[in-house]
Amino acid sequence: MELGTQIRKYRNERTLSQEALAEKVYVSRQTVSNWENDKSYPDVNSLVLLSEVFEISLDQLIKVEEKAERNEERPVEQTARKYDRLRQ
Repeated sequence: MELGTQIRKYRNERTLSQEALAEKVYVSRQTVSNWENDKSYPDVNSLVLLSEVFEISLDQLIKVEEKAERNEERPVEQTARKYDRLRQ
């Protein structure tokens, strides 16, 4: 899961508009939109503020992406191993 998707998910869970979230983290609405569309990424200060607004840890905000990527890689690796065994 991309960081932008995470930001959108938590913003929607808190029923915040992009503009309301932008005010809480001291950026423009366009900046929030860019984050959510993965056109840009929050700086460290903004990440801290986002985690405070969403009442989650920084790990929850940014590490879910890694878990999703790892879960996506496993089936590919498994398929590659099965394919290699079939070729032998």
